[in-house]
Amino acid sequence: MSLMSAKDVAQHFGVTRDWVYSHRDEIGWTQVGGCIRFRPTDLDRYLDARTHHARVRTGRPRKQQRRIVRKIEWQH
Repeated sequence: MSLMSAKDVAQHFGVTRDWVYSHRDEIGWTQVGGCIRFRPTDLDRYLDARTHHARVRTGRPRKQQRRIVRKIEWQH
C-alpha cells in the first residue's frame, strides 16, 4: 500500500494543499514520522460518500407541465 502526501492528494483532487490540510479529518489521515499521509482507500471512501448518482425513476412518467407563454405585443 502506498501512502500519499498532501501534495499528491491536492494534485489528484485538483485542489490546493491548504484545502487538503483543512479537510484532512474528513478525508482520513495517518502520521508517519512527522509527516501527514493519506491512504488511497480513504480518498476513495471520501469521494464515494460525496458522489451523487442520478436517480432512476420507475413507474409511470409524470405529466409534463405545460408552460404558459404570454404573447407580448410591443407598441411602436
